[in-house]
Amino acid sequence: MMNVCLISPKVSNPTKSKDDKFESDFVYTCIDNAYVAAYLEQLGHVVDVIEGELESKEAVVDKIVTNNYNAIGISIYYFNYVESVRLIKIIHKKKPSIFIFASGYYTSLKYQDLLNDVEELNCCVIGEGEITTSKLLENMYHKDMWPSIPGLAYKYNGELIRTEKVRVIEDLDVLPFPKRPYQTSNMAKLISARGCYGECSFCSSNDMHKESIGSKVRIRSAKNVADEMKYLADKYNVTYFNFQNDNFMNIKNVSWVSDFVGEVRARGLDNIKFSIFARANDVIRNKSQLKLLHEAGLDYIFVGIESFVDRQLNLYNKGYNSQVNLEALDILTSENIKYVCGFIPLDPFVVISELKINFNTLINIGFPQNSHFMQVPISCLEPLYAGDGSKLFELYKLVNVVDHSNTYRFEFTHDNIIQFNKALKQWRQAIFVLNKKIIKMLMNPDISVEHREILMEIKPQILLLDLRAMLGLCDDIDSEVSNTVRQSFFDEIVELECAMQ
Repeated sequence: MMNVCLISPKVSNPTKSKDDKFESDFVYTCIDNAYVAAYLEQLGHVVDVIEGELESKEAVVDKIVTNNYNAIGISIYYFNYVESVRLIKIIHKKKPSIFIFASGYYTSLKYQDLLNDVEELNCCVIGEGEITTSKLLENMYHKDMWPSIPGLAYKYNGELIRTEKVRVIEDLDVLPFPKRPYQTSNMAKLISARGCYGECSFCSSNDMHKESIGSKVRIRSAKNVADEMKYLADKYNVTYFNFQNDNFMNIKNVSWVSDFVGEVRARGLDNIKFSIFARANDVIRNKSQLKLLHEAGLDYIFVGIESFVDRQLNLYNKGYNSQVNLEALDILTSENIKYVCGFIPLDPFVVISELKINFNTLINIGFPQNSHFMQVPISCLEPLYAGDGSKLFELYKLVNVVDHSNTYRFEFTHDNIIQFNKALKQWRQAIFVLNKKIIKMLMNPDISVEHREILMEIKPQILLLDLRAMLGLCDDIDSEVSNTVRQSFFDEIVELECAMQ
C-alpha cells in the first residue's frame, strides 16, 4: 500500500494581470481531493490532504520533504495553475524520485499541454478521480500496465498516450464520506450530487464530463446525505451545511426533497441551516418544494441569474430568458427565502445601456433588501471568465477577442466599457473592504441582537449604494461628463462604515 499526499495548491491568476485585480478572500476547498483521499484510505492506502490556501508554501514543501510519500497528487484548476506548476517543479527538485501526478478540471481538459510543458509530471488523471487514482497506485511502478488503466494520460518514448475514458461511479452512496483534516468550524461543505444538466457556455464541467463515460447527473440518496450531515454534526459540531454541487435541484425524483427533509428530521437535526445552488428555472420547477426546504433550515439559495439582458443570457447559453430570472427571484421573495445572485454584468460585447438595464432591474426588484447578507456587491463580481475547453472560450477565439495579457482573457469591444471597468478599480476595492467587514461582523457568534439588527439594516444600503455608484458612472461616461466614480459615493462608504460601529 502507498503513502500518498493530495494537494490543492493556492489560488493564483493563470496569467500576469495588467489590470491589478482587486483583493479577494476567495479560498477553494477541494472536495474532489477529500473524496479521493477517503476512497484510497478505504483501500488501505495512507493519505494526507493539503489545502494550499490554508498552508504556507514553505509548510507544504516541508511536509513533502519530511514525509516518506510514494506519490504526490496535484489538483490543477484554472485559478491555481501557476502555483501548481511551481509546486510541481519544487517537489521534483527537492525529491526527484517521487512520483507526481495531476488531476482536476484543468488537467482533464488540458492534459496534452501539461504533459508537454511540465516534464516533471509522471501522468495525468482525466475525469472523475477515485477509480483511476486507485488503479494508478496499484500499478505505479509497472508502466506496462498503464494502458489498461482508464482515465489516464502520460508520455511513453516521447509519445503522448491517452487511455480509454473512465466510467463514472453511478451510485455515489458507495463512496465513503470525504476526508476532512481541516474541519474546525461549525460550517461544512458537502455535495448531494455530481454533475449538472445545464449547458452554460462559461462552465467547463460539462466538457470535463465528456472525458468520462456514464450519466451526466448522479444524485446521492436522501438517506446518505442526511447520514453525512449527522456524522458532521456529531463529530465536528457542524450546524451549517453549504451544499457545493452545481445544482441542488438536479432532481428527477420529485419526492427527493421531501425524503431529504424527512431524513434530516429523523436524525434530530432540527436547529441546522444550509445553503444550496440552483438554476432559476429549477427554482420555478420546484416551487412547491421550497417551503419544505425553508422549514428544514434552508438559509439561502445561490441562483445563477447572470443577467436580465437576453443577449447576455444567450451568450451564456442559460437556456431561458430574463423573464425566468425575474419569476424565480419573485418566487423566492414571496416565500421569504433569501438569495445570493450569481451575476455576470461584463462580457466582451456589453454596452452601457445593457449595464443600466441590469443595475436598474436589480434595484426595482428589491435585490438589496431581499438578498442574503453573504451577497457580494455586484461591482465586485468579475467580468465573464471563460476557461480553456469551454464553449465560450472557443467563441472568443472565433470572434478574435481573446487577450491573454489580462485576468479575464478577453478585451472589451467598446471603448466606453473599457473606461467603465477601469474606473471601477478603486471603487471595487473600497466597497469590497466595507462588505468584507460587515459580513465578518455578522458572522461573529458573540454579536449582540441589537448590533446585528443595525448591521442587517445597513447591508442592503451597501448593495444599493454599489448599484447607484455604477449607474452614476454609466450616466457620466454616456454624457462624457466624467469617467470616474463620483466622490460623493466614496463619502457614503465612510458614512456607512461609521454607522456600523
